[in-house]
Amino acid sequence: MAERYAVVPSVRQPRMLLPAEAVAARGSALNYRSLRGPRERAVRAVLGAAARAGLPTAAAQLQVLVPDDRPHAAASLPLAAIARELGGGPLRASIGVRTGANRKATLQLVHADGTPAGYAKIGWNRTSDDYVRTESAALAELAAAGTGSVRTPRPPSWRSSTAATRCW
Repeated sequence: MAERYAVVPSVRQPRMLLPAEAVAARGSALNYRSLRGPRERAVRAVLGAAARAGLPTAAAQLQVLVPDDRPHAAASLPLAAIARELGGGPLRASIGVRTGANRKATLQLVHADGTPAGYAKIGWNRTSDDYVRTESAALAELAAAGTGSVRTPRPPSWRSSTAATRCW
């Protein structure tokens, strides 16, 4: 098994995938609280408390499997590729499930100990790839303007042109 996630609140109506490991789940639920509205902060506080207590954060789990005869395939999964591009160790991700027209995958990245590692967005077709490129260019432009009044996320300098078009 390459990755394992808790599906919140259910498989029928997924809103978020949290790392199955308690420490990473707690960090994923509780990091970046000020970016969330009151309702989502409350839901995440409950999820973080459950993870801290060692309780399951959801009844259902999603497992990303790699065939036994292709163990090297795990290195090409998106999360492993992002970790490699960022030059760090293994990462865990919580993933918001989006259903609208602008539905690229948004990954909140944490280290195994639950500390924040950043965000990534992944496109899977021409339209979502274009959305990711547009957001990345806008962030780079805002960062270059650097007024100092608002802290702007900075997309990393990618070594791989494929990764640069697929996530930031």
